[in-house]
Amino acid sequence: MHRYLILAILPALLLISKQLTAQTSPINTSSVIDAKRDCGALGDGIADDTLAIQRALDMAVGDTTLRFPETPRTAPRRVFIPAGTYRITSTLLMTSAHTNLRLEGAGAYGGPMRAMTRLLWDGDEQSVLMQSYGQLGLVMSDICFDGNHKAQAAFALDSIDKDTSDPQLLKRFGGRAGALHVVTRCTFANATVGYRCGKDSWTCASDMSFYDCTFSSCRTGFLTMADQNLNFLFMRPNVGMSNIGIHFAKGGSATINQLNGHSLRTALKIDKGGINAGTFSINGMRVESRPFGGYDKSPKRSFMNPSAPDSSDIRRTSLLDVAGETNVFVNGMLTTCMGIAGKNGDDQTPMIHVRDGAQLSIVASQFSGMIADIKTSSDKPASWLSIKDSRFRFLANPRQHITCDANSGYELTNSIVFDDYIDTEKGYRINGSQFIPLLQKLPANSQ
Repeated sequence: MHRYLILAILPALLLISKQLTAQTSPINTSSVIDAKRDCGALGDGIADDTLAIQRALDMAVGDTTLRFPETPRTAPRRVFIPAGTYRITSTLLMTSAHTNLRLEGAGAYGGPMRAMTRLLWDGDEQSVLMQSYGQLGLVMSDICFDGNHKAQAAFALDSIDKDTSDPQLLKRFGGRAGALHVVTRCTFANATVGYRCGKDSWTCASDMSFYDCTFSSCRTGFLTMADQNLNFLFMRPNVGMSNIGIHFAKGGSATINQLNGHSLRTALKIDKGGINAGTFSINGMRVESRPFGGYDKSPKRSFMNPSAPDSSDIRRTSLLDVAGETNVFVNGMLTTCMGIAGKNGDDQTPMIHVRDGAQLSIVASQFSGMIADIKTSSDKPASWLSIKDSRFRFLANPRQHITCDANSGYELTNSIVFDDYIDTEKGYRINGSQFIPLLQKLPANSQ
């Protein structure tokens, strides 16, 4: 009897043993290319690791000769760059041959100083650290792209097309748009542009997703330049120490969730819309509007105010600058009271600029300081600002702190204005508040 019972139990024990072995065995790394182990990168910040990193990128698509293969059109292996600082002296290249590449580091969240995997540019001051041409499906995480105050862009994504691309590139790979990238916990810093997406081209870069990425210490942290920069998603982007945080220069559409920032001239800038683009949704936005004059006094490194690196200019941050045929919706924007009061306080710089036909709608938000400036050129549609269900605190009276020309308009509904001030002895004080059901100014050409 016991013999038969043991025989019946044995298959079950063997199955459990196999499951436990599968759970505890080391991960099979045969599909992973390690830049140090397999390609000879050192990551000591001194050696030139350019060829080693490029070799790892090319090995992922079956090429070990540092030449882009004609086939396959997909990357079957994953590239891992371990912790370290990798000195890069010439542009790292990826093309449509690197489609579906997974590129991972050991960690880069929070900026260059905290990065565990850092690619450090030490090449030509007019070049790009990493360039992607016509690449689809890049999945990238946990890497810091540090332009070292030299690179024109820390990372650049461009299409391959007949109007703007190198003829040899076009001949070899054909016309292709780069798109469908997923970027997670990466940092783009210390360059003229942190992440540049699309040349001045009709096609490039749609359906792009960025999760917990940092764009810091640049003239522009994130820049798109093509008409078709559509369907962008930003989750908790962190922008700081830059002239402009995020800039849509030629159209596009995006959803931005919880934009965080500090020490910026302008947090979000949108220049155009258009017949098939120009819709933006921002859910949650908080930028510290503290005064600053530049993050580095060296003329070479002062991207804040390159013409006057020692400037005492301490304007507060403009949170939104929107223009052209575009519609922007903001839910839950907070303008802090930093930098308003005191000897060097700034209560004159508008938090919002609306220009030349843009329509901006803001709900459930809080304002302080100068609220908005709204302007429209004579040959443009009316600019319009709508603010609903919001609070106005600390030197933010909408009757006094919104400037608007004759060709523009605004509407304020169901909001509360506080009568508050700072007492030199007792600190912040509130005298009272007033509920405003409607405050409206219509454009001159309205019906």
